[in-house]
Amino acid sequence: MEVIILVERKEYLERLIEWEDEQVIKVVTGIRRCGKSTLLLQYQAWLKANGISDDQIVSSMFLPISVIFMIGISFRPFCI
Repeated sequence: MEVIILVERKEYLERLIEWEDEQVIKVVTGIRRCGKSTLLLQYQAWLKANGISDDQIVSSMFLPISVIFMIGISFRPFCI
């Protein structure tokens, strides 16, 4: 089994947290495989640790299901 270690994106996470209560759209950009998804997963974990319920978090991942299961990401499909 392959072990995947996620790099903590502390500086960028702190910047997202600073803007948490602002009513503006936050945009995370970067080249491929630079850690955007990792940053957002860490932000979701921070939100949950600070009292935000799963029902208040909407998340979409554009990865093949096989990759999602391979790296062990838990997710809830978003349905309307």
